[in-house]
Amino acid sequence: MNKSELKKSTLFLLLAFFLFNSCDEKSTTTFKKDESTNLDEKLNPKVIELMEEFKITGAGIGYIENGVLVKTEYYGEQGPNTPVTDSTMFNVASVTKAVTSELFLRLAAKGEVSLDEPISDYYVYADIVNDQRHKLLTPRIILTHRTGFKNWPYEYEDGKLAFENEPRTTFGYSGIGFYILARFLEEKMSSTFPHLVNENIFKPLKMSNSSIVIESWFENKRPIPVDNEGKYMKPYDLNIGYWNPADELHISVEDYSKFLISSMNNEGLSNDLVTEREKVLSDLTNDPIFGTDESTKNVFYPPSYGYGLGWMVFDYGDGNKNIQHGGNDKGEAAMGYFHTKTKNGLIVFLNGGNGAFMLPRIVELLDEEQKYTSVYNYIFEKFYSN
Repeated sequence: MNKSELKKSTLFLLLAFFLFNSCDEKSTTTFKKDESTNLDEKLNPKVIELMEEFKITGAGIGYIENGVLVKTEYYGEQGPNTPVTDSTMFNVASVTKAVTSELFLRLAAKGEVSLDEPISDYYVYADIVNDQRHKLLTPRIILTHRTGFKNWPYEYEDGKLAFENEPRTTFGYSGIGFYILARFLEEKMSSTFPHLVNENIFKPLKMSNSSIVIESWFENKRPIPVDNEGKYMKPYDLNIGYWNPADELHISVEDYSKFLISSMNNEGLSNDLVTEREKVLSDLTNDPIFGTDESTKNVFYPPSYGYGLGWMVFDYGDGNKNIQHGGNDKGEAAMGYFHTKTKNGLIVFLNGGNGAFMLPRIVELLDEEQKYTSVYNYIFEKFYSN
């Protein structure tokens, strides 16, 4: 791989990397929105400046303090002459994986699935049926992105999924792993993946502006994607009924806050699962791409960071871990995270092709508590300063 190819590959991985007992009907989630913050005069002019700089047409932001959604802000348009509102359902790309991860963990807490059971007992992806390494795959390996796969089958020359590495041995961000996990859940639970999400996540948390599957009812609520020049693109050609457990979740800021607050409150999880979820299980501190140089580390660089069970974990050793997931596609970007000790958090959904580049800037502007963007900025500068 030449330098140009390495940079292109690393950019994709970098953006993917950072952009980045079940509940019953009586959830303990606290949800309280300050309705006054939707007024234009309350909007942050610095956010508007960043949107203009990065050619972002629409944005939704949610602020969580001490486990409560205290403020939302909406900027710009979701489409020509259609403003972003509290009912806008953003395409949050790989943030979808956070919902899939929590679904699995809540089912595991009920004893219906296990982190370390073989996936192959219920499902084997057709392309790898003759490779006996498929028997090594477990939910834990998938959630920590150690499957040995590339991100998606289309990245292989022949378009067929194959192991690049032995499962469990190396980190490799993979969306197809989450698809395999979802198919495993369908087979073992004798249900559809969308039904499992609705029954275990959306309904208990009363998330009425959320959908894991493409449906006609929210057609007028979802933003039209925007390219890196700030121009509206042709909407993605996704058929009604299409779903992807690693991508294409459509959700409002308020609904994602319900999910994020429920997750920070460890709803539906056992203590053991909470401990496992907050561990860095795929440590990237010294990774050749995502690691940081010892000579540049300072107070803002955590001693440990990487993937836990489906979530990114930044562990600063002070008990206030940053748990997050982000996502980006050609026309949008998203980020949602919480701090385990203070129970503060931030949600940023952006409509625009340059959203991934704006995310660290807007996070630094809006959240003085967070430190993780120093890692993002260092890695990006390391690969793209020349």
